[in-house]
Amino acid sequence: MKKKHFSLLAMVLVLPFFSNAQKQLELGIMGGLGMGKFMGNEVTQEAQRFNPCYTSGLYVRYHLDEMFSLTLGANLENNGSKTPSFPVTDINGNPTNQMSFSRTNLLYAGIPITMQAKFGNRIQPYLNAGTSIGYLISSKTNIYIDDVLSVTTLNSLELKKLNVSAVVGAGVMVPIKERIVLSAEWRNNVGMSNISATPILNNQTLRTFSSNLLVGAGIRL
Repeated sequence: MKKKHFSLLAMVLVLPFFSNAQKQLELGIMGGLGMGKFMGNEVTQEAQRFNPCYTSGLYVRYHLDEMFSLTLGANLENNGSKTPSFPVTDINGNPTNQMSFSRTNLLYAGIPITMQAKFGNRIQPYLNAGTSIGYLISSKTNIYIDDVLSVTTLNSLELKKLNVSAVVGAGVMVPIKERIVLSAEWRNNVGMSNISATPILNNQTLRTFSSNLLVGAGIRL
């Protein structure tokens, strides 16, 4: 009888904590579009332009309290860069009256880990900061002549597989009813690691940058 009473008491004490933990856990999807480019050295800064990119994936968010939350994601992240247009010449160096540019696209499997600081009640603006670790899945460079795809080259061997970025941004969460949460976020990924597998003049680096507008939907368990 004592064991039965003890078990019942333990369930009464533990159940509220377990229930509360469930309400703090949120699962969701998030994705969106943005612009990205290479940075990190003088040549890249002058010779590269912003290129369309995207991010999509899943997240798990743990609400520590009413203000702070911790989020772990699993994303596909497309990044890259674009060159400005330049005149095409023949093998003798004579102009052909054509223009050319190139786009380099990198596809990463990314794991962002971020902390949110929320404000407000019904509508909750928030600040977001953390880091993201990306693993290079594929990379290619498309060369266009007069806006028509001319050449595609694979160049994954010239790049390191891992890419570490700092994540900063701001957004807003809107709880719908009791369990559904909608969100919109402007997120910047600033590359912190040199992704070039080959030396760059004067020990300079090649790093990534992207800025994305993301929308998401989650459910609190």
